[in-house]
Amino acid sequence: MYPEIERDVSGYSIFNVGDRILVYDKGANAKLSDNFRSGEFDDNWKSDSNHFTLISPFLMVAMQQIRGTIGKPVAITSGFRTAHKNVAIGGAKRSYHTKGMAADWTADINLEEFYNLLIDPKYNRFLFIKGVGYYPNRRFIHIDVRNVDKRVTWIGD
Repeated sequence: MYPEIERDVSGYSIFNVGDRILVYDKGANAKLSDNFRSGEFDDNWKSDSNHFTLISPFLMVAMQQIRGTIGKPVAITSGFRTAHKNVAIGGAKRSYHTKGMAADWTADINLEEFYNLLIDPKYNRFLFIKGVGYYPNRRFIHIDVRNVDKRVTWIGD
């Protein structure tokens, strides 16, 4: 269930690396799904010498499902992070963002209601989403596609 990838010749390359998509050359904007481009997942950490973005195809599918369910634009506030950026912003030591398996996002919707939909065991449309966090004060939802059987949920600050 990998998303189709637009292969562009404008200075970047796209590779399948195991279970991740590697977009070489930060700032590239390859189309990954109907509503998302690789640049939306780029951490924009200009001080790193790495010129790539990692994105799990399962994360792409999950984000596209969220977008389709909401029916409105979704803004990714944090996607792939380099280890350097993750430390600098105080991210979790083993953050799924550094593996290309997590995204923090917001949209013009009631995020608390949508969080409750995401964690409802009777609503199983979002099969790839295994980590779900809701941050009401900062107005975003974190999702990740960690490799576990049972969904992990939490409410942050």
